[in-house]
Amino acid sequence: MLLLLSCNSQKEKTGSTTVATDTLKAIEPAQPVNAPDSLTINVSPNQLIVAGKSIGLTAIGQTGADLSKNLGQPDDGDAAMGKSISTWYSKTNPAYKTQVFSSMQNGTAEDRPKVKSIRINNPFFQSYEGLKPGSHLKEILTAYPALLLSGSYKTANNKTVKVYDDFEKGIAFEINENDSCIGICVHTVNEKAFMQYLPFENSFQPVEN
Repeated sequence: MLLLLSCNSQKEKTGSTTVATDTLKAIEPAQPVNAPDSLTINVSPNQLIVAGKSIGLTAIGQTGADLSKNLGQPDDGDAAMGKSISTWYSKTNPAYKTQVFSSMQNGTAEDRPKVKSIRINNPFFQSYEGLKPGSHLKEILTAYPALLLSGSYKTANNKTVKVYDDFEKGIAFEINENDSCIGICVHTVNEKAFMQYLPFENSFQPVEN
């Protein structure tokens, strides 16, 4: 498992395709959030979420050596068939974690796995729009109106979490039964979140076409 937790780094210490029509209809229009071209919030690089690119110091395309340099050795992990998931737990609150999925690209000359997907649940991280774990689905849909419901999974206490993905931009949001974000996943653009060989959640079920 490559779950990257910025909390483990001194630099980051706090460390398919079915439109969600019913959800969209049920949500009242939200006020616009701050966009990158009209910033009113200041996000430091080690906190910043950028769709399709990075979360904090962890970026799509990095190698395991890059991850270890920024985050240290992972606290947990799994690997198979040239793919791996790594997890880092926050030193101040182990409920917060960073996970990273890495793999080698088939049909290329890649000689080592590279980061394809990054997942966090720590509100220390946020986007330029101010989106982070704890944000409401209304805010998220304002910033990402093309989000699609890609699937869902069950938590340890049997609660349903829905995953909304903008696969063209490379970002997905995990939404609980109260329409609150509990996790954010940045992934390779034009690929779908949570669909990798080693899943972030074993109970994840994709939406059928």
